[in-house]
Amino acid sequence: MCTVKFLDPGQYDKFLVTMIDENMQHMRHVEEERAEFLSLYLLAFSIVISAVLITDNFPTSIILLLFLFVVGLISYALVKRWDHVFNNHKVIVNGLLSELKISQTDDDINRYFLFDNRKMDGVKKNYIRTSRFFMMFIYCTQTVVLLLIIIEFLIKYGIIS
Repeated sequence: MCTVKFLDPGQYDKFLVTMIDENMQHMRHVEEERAEFLSLYLLAFSIVISAVLITDNFPTSIILLLFLFVVGLISYALVKRWDHVFNNHKVIVNGLLSELKISQTDDDINRYFLFDNRKMDGVKKNYIRTSRFFMMFIYCTQTVVLLLIIIEFLIKYGIIS
């Protein structure tokens, strides 16, 4: 049964538990990275939008808004990556639980670690996944940036005052 060549069969379960712990720790790290990064993104967004709203300089406003748009695209890519890493760790932990003969299905991880409230409370409650919330936040901020770029051009060319 032991597939790890350097372990005695008696140490194998201990090894699996250690691997579960390592994966769970990295999942927590990924969640913290995502939250911290989006806090920094919100700070940058607030500073740039404030600067754009108080300046009358068209080139400066456009440069700041384009910078913010690029930062938003990078944020989108990072959040997608972190979501992928997080989900891969869940799959690995489920496999390790199965190997320990603790888990019968892929959803059993939720019995030990609360990842999906819907599985505990049923479908009667409305929940939104953290990654979806972060993605909606990025979509909204990117929409604001694009609208401000359009408004800046409309003001520049006298279409609106």
